[in-house]
Parts: sequence; structure tokens; C-alpha cells
Amino acid sequence: MHKQNRNISAHAKNSKQSFSGFTIVELLIVTVVIAIMAAITFVSFNGITGRAREAVSMANLKNVHGQLAVFQAVNSTFPVANDCTSTPAANTVCLAAASGTSYQYIFDNAASPQTFCLTSWNGSANYYINQDNSRPTTGVCIGHVAGGATPPVTISNLSVNPALTANATSWVSAGTIASVARVSVGDLPGFAWAYSGNATASGARLCVGDGSSLLVSGDTYAVTMWVKAPAGAGIAWQTTDSAGTFYGSVTSIGTATGAWQKAQFTFVPTGATIRVCLRFTGSVSYGIIYMTGVILTSGNTSYNYADGNTSGWSWSGTSNNSTSSGPNTGL
Repeated sequence: MHKQNRNISAHAKNSKQSFSGFTIVELLIVTVVIAIMAAITFVSFNGITGRAREAVSMANLKNVHGQLAVFQAVNSTFPVANDCTSTPAANTVCLAAASGTSYQYIFDNAASPQTFCLTSWNGSANYYINQDNSRPTTGVCIGHVAGGATPPVTISNLSVNPALTANATSWVSAGTIASVARVSVGDLPGFAWAYSGNATASGARLCVGDGSSLLVSGDTYAVTMWVKAPAGAGIAWQTTDSAGTFYGSVTSIGTATGAWQKAQFTFVPTGATIRVCLRFTGSVSYGIIYMTGVILTSGNTSYNYADGNTSGWSWSGTSNNSTSSGPNTGL
């Protein structure tokens, strides 16, 4: 009987020892190991996802190159636009892009031989193809929209911090607008930031960075920028002086769609011109307006967006806080 009790006591002691918990050091080691493994998995997953997205973009571009070549062979011209609407216009083609990817298409049917260039934006990398090269190349098309061949030259984007990659210290607002801020965007492939404000009445304006030392009075300048405003709103552009006194005429861009749209125009500054602004001209309902991806160049040719972060381009000073320049490789 005593022997049996001793066996039971020994068994209970051994059971107690076998269920002893982890020490603090052991728990910390396990936590660190799990964190490291999670970080490695996350980085690997992002890398695989990024490579997959780029592979899809490149495959799509190769298919599109064949599609455009066939169109040109049949019609003796390249299409005049990429139109994937339910009622496409004449002499257009639908170049379907993969999810999360957008295209910028430019062409020149007046050139001999005819030319085209198409840029694919997927949010992490940019590639382009043209009539001579079906192999996607890192970079963007920096050609004009149409009409008259432009030789390869170096162009400069005179807009400072044009994609709002850094805080919008040199961008300003005016008029009936509130809650002005640099905000992140997720619905415009190739861009991560925008300048925004709540338009509370007609006349609200968002203006690009200071250009007083860059613009020459009487010369012509071209602007391309991405804008977004509530559907049905009227949007326009206008120039301003350093004091915010708006002397330039209000020139319509058109009616906002509620989604991002590309605006292109030219202007001739006076001696006082310092900024170019997106102007809200009224709507049945007011709301947030956005602007980003500005390329301001000398001359009357409109270019697709590029800055010092674009392949082949460089900043003239501090990254995202200076002008930038690069080759006109699109056409």
C-alpha cells in the first residue's frame, strides 16, 4: 500500500514537471523567429506578385504590338485612338489592358514611315513599345499626340514635384476650397500621390508649384496633367501671379467624369505668370478635386508624363523638388 502511494506520488511529480511552461527567453526567441519568417514570406510574396504583374504587362504589350501592326496593314494607318467604349469612334481600336494597368497611346500617321508608341503603367513599372520594337522596354513614350514628326531631343519637365512624391510645399490653392492636402491615390496606375481639396463653390483652384524663374514671358508652354473631379462638374485651367491675382482667362477643359482624365493645353505667360491652376467651375454637387502627374514643357507640343524617376531621366537638383529632363524617345 505504501509502495503504491509512493508510485502515485512519483507519477504526479513527473507529470507536473512534464507540463512546465516556456520561459520568457524561449517565448521571445519563438516570437522573433515567427516575425522573421513572416517578413521573409511577405517580401517573397510581394516580389513574386510584382514579377507576375510585370510579366502580364509585357505579354499584353507584345499582343498589342501585333494588334496595331495588323490594323495598320489593313487600314494603311495606325488607329487614331484607343477606344474601348461600347460605341467606339471610327478608325479606333480597343487595346484591352490587364487589371491594374493602363495604357497611353500616341501615334503619327503623317510621318513617313508612320509611327506609334504605347506606354503600359502597372503601378510599379512602366514599359513601352513602338512600331520598330515589339519587345517591351523600360520607360515611357515621350512623344507628341499626333501630327508632324518630332526628332529625338532632350525635353525638360519644368513642373517641380510634379507627381507629389514629396509634400506639396510649393503647390498652392485659392478660392472657395477647403481641406487642401497631399493625399494618396490608388486608382491611377503609375501614380501614388495627388494634390486635393474640397471645392465648396465655383472658383475653387489647385495650382502647380512655383515657376517664376522658369517661364519666359511671351513664349509658349504646353501642359499635360491628370485631374479628377465629381462627375458632371465643369473643370478649367487658369494662370495666376505670385499674389494669387487671377488675370488669365478661364479656359474650359470639359466636364469631369468622376474618374481620372488627362488634360492637355498650351498657354503664353505674361511677365507675372507664376503658376498654372486647375479650376472648378461649378456643378450640381460640389466635392473633392484632384491633380497630379503634371508635365510642363517649353513649346506647343504636349508630352506624356515623365520626371526624374523615369528611366533615362534625371533631376536637375533634389529629387521630387526640382525640374527634370530626359530624352524624347517616344516617336
